[in-house]
Amino acid sequence: MPKLEILVGLKNHARIDVEARQNQQRFQHFHQ
Repeated sequence: MPKLEILVGLKNHARIDVEARQNQQRFQHFHQ
């Protein structure tokens, strides 16, 4: 696997993680 693909994969994974965390915070805020 080329380094570029690994970097793109990590970047996508990080973005998904950030979006999931934001959604979780929004969900918790909505239910308070």
